[in-house]
Amino acid sequence: MANLKDIAENIKKNNLDEALNLCDDCDDVNNQHIISNFRGVIYLIKENLELSEENFLKSLKINPRFEDAIKNLYLVYLKKKLFKNLLIYARKLVEIDKLNAEHTYKLAYALELNNDLEESIKYYNIYIDFNGKNKKQAFNNIGCIYLRINKPKIANDFFLKGINFGEDKIIINNLLNSFIMLRDLENSDLYFEKAQKIDENFLDFKCNKARYLILKNQINEAIEILEHHQNIPQFLITLLILYSNLNKKDDRDKLLMTHKDRIKNDRKFYNYLALSSLYDG
Repeated sequence: MANLKDIAENIKKNNLDEALNLCDDCDDVNNQHIISNFRGVIYLIKENLELSEENFLKSLKINPRFEDAIKNLYLVYLKKKLFKNLLIYARKLVEIDKLNAEHTYKLAYALELNNDLEESIKYYNIYIDFNGKNKKQAFNNIGCIYLRINKPKIANDFFLKGINFGEDKIIINNLLNSFIMLRDLENSDLYFEKAQKIDENFLDFKCNKARYLILKNQINEAIEILEHHQNIPQFLITLLILYSNLNKKDDRDKLLMTHKDRIKNDRKFYNYLALSSLYDG
């Protein structure tokens, strides 16, 4: 008769079909919640999200407080971009263990994805106070939230706290973006050079390069970069804002018409649409 250790070993070795067969052969009545969770993990590795979700839910029906299944469902809903469901299971994790730093981080991130930004910042700060193992990411995420609500000075402070835990291309580019928004030429020059040296092909850097060129009043070069990447939301939004600021309403409206379906259905454009409606009256 198969046992749980055999199933786990086969999953670890990526012998997924054999692991599934062992799950079917295992008649351990006291651990059916674990076996269903194993099935869910196998289907998650196979990228069958529907069967994965089904088995994790089955596991939780047997044992509603089984943390492994809840954490795995969180991953499924993150992959499926079902952010309301993501938040439900993030809350369940924190309800089970309020002192678990990683559960707190998951809740902060789920709140962020559900646009509950104030609560998200609250839980990121709790995670930092818990001395979570990835404080740099928490500081970076808080900074990104403040950038979204157009508070680059506060964002900058959090990015600088995060960079104390090590530099990488993500946080360097976020710092560059915040200095550009603050129109701080000296630090924009400094972090532009850093970001370019780390990875000049990184998409965030390319968008920041366009913003940097705008700050330096090199408009044509900036437009060239933005037009080349206009199928990516952050580039398109920057280009739309630039055309509005240059009073090129016809160019802006043409872009809006070209991308109207994407803009209407992509949450990344919501802030831009709200602001443009305000400015256009």
